[in-house]
Amino acid sequence: MNVKSPEDVWWEDLVYRRTTEGGYDLIVHLVRKPPTKEWNIDLADDPDEVRGAKVVATIPSGRVENVTVMRPYYYEDDQQPVHTTLTPNRNAGEAAVELPPFRYHSMVVFRVKDGKQGSDLTGPVAPTK
Repeated sequence: MNVKSPEDVWWEDLVYRRTTEGGYDLIVHLVRKPPTKEWNIDLADDPDEVRGAKVVATIPSGRVENVTVMRPYYYEDDQQPVHTTLTPNRNAGEAAVELPPFRYHSMVVFRVKDGKQGSDLTGPVAPTK
């Protein structure tokens, strides 16, 4: 798993693998780092969107069935999460996507079919360099 973003985002400790019937979901959260160490009432405006963030997932076996991205709604959006389905670029055991713009948080789910079954949540997945 690797993430490239023009803005600083937290993600390394926010990658999980959840077993599903016939495969697994690889879940990664991208959280924009705050602009200051302490909360600042003077920074009341929303930041510009993070644009051009890319996630590359290592998929050692199986086939990526789909990739779903969700983010919280903005004040001007309908009050429900914003859901987008992406088509990944596949290459030699990897699946890559460029995320839609987001301000604070984005969750990416790679749904992988591999014909195996297992326990519910297998825990964090280490980032690759």
